[in-house]
Amino acid sequence: KGKYSLLKWNYDLFNEIGRYKAVLTIEDIEYSSPEFTIKERGLLKRGWDTFFHKPIYNLLIFFTKINPTHSLGVAIVLLTFLMRLILLVPSSRALRSQKRMQEIQPRIQEIQRKYKGNQEKIAMETMAVWKNAKTNPLGSCLPMLIQFPILIALYFSVREVAVAENSYMLYEFQQNFDFGTIQTMFLGILELAEREQIFLPITIGILQFAQMKLTFSLKKSKTPEPKEKKKDGMPDMSSMNKSMTYAMPLMIAFFTASLPAGVGLYWGTSTLFGIGQTIAINREKPEDKKNKSNNSSEVTVKVVEKNEKEKYLPKAKSKKKK
Repeated sequence: KGKYSLLKWNYDLFNEIGRYKAVLTIEDIEYSSPEFTIKERGLLKRGWDTFFHKPIYNLLIFFTKINPTHSLGVAIVLLTFLMRLILLVPSSRALRSQKRMQEIQPRIQEIQRKYKGNQEKIAMETMAVWKNAKTNPLGSCLPMLIQFPILIALYFSVREVAVAENSYMLYEFQQNFDFGTIQTMFLGILELAEREQIFLPITIGILQFAQMKLTFSLKKSKTPEPKEKKKDGMPDMSSMNKSMTYAMPLMIAFFTASLPAGVGLYWGTSTLFGIGQTIAINREKPEDKKNKSNNSSEVTVKVVEKNEKEKYLPKAKSKKKK
């Protein structure tokens, strides 16, 4: 038994609509695949290639071409930093929203304890806290959704450049690029076109764990959490955060071990950038302290001598009795 991959020549061999059959001859013995049909791409697929996949793929080739050694690793690092800079604003908003949700968590817990059993009141008061804090649970999710198409396109581009020659994806000004010049060995130790199942997954898992710990690094509230919260069906945020802190790195490490090392290098570079961004966000003052410092210029009244206040008030005219 054996496997013969056509991925490297996939788009060159099957670039026209029609019926195909792959035939392989070994020692005068012919092996053939079942017939299959190549169909025209749908509207969504064409839109995906035009606005996401193709531009990012060409950027990766461009960075590979301009660096002196044509190193794919250097190109992946440069492209990852560029994409993270483009996504800096939405990702920062997501981190700030997550931070504010942690800051107001003690107030949410107090509401759950105060109005225990009254889900309608809890919901109303919780909404009021979210409104005053100018945040909501979806605040950390919606900006991330903007990033998904770009991140997925980046993943496919890294994978394809590492193992295939999709010249049909190149823009006209890059059509003369020679894929044979690409150096897939990074730093002399990491073959980006192949899977690395020990060192790289462990490194990526540690980096991801560090980022998760930083994301949930706010100090815990001194307010004790209600023991009955699980009975009320209210989510245990601390348990959820703890589960994510350990589960996410393991999941990312597993995916890294099952994909070409070029994808792992992209994820590691992106995670390093995210760690720096998270540290910067965590150093910002909490919203409550910001508002307090902003309002420090308001006029305040201080009573110096409470017993002598009549000195500063006009004396009332007394009416003479007849």
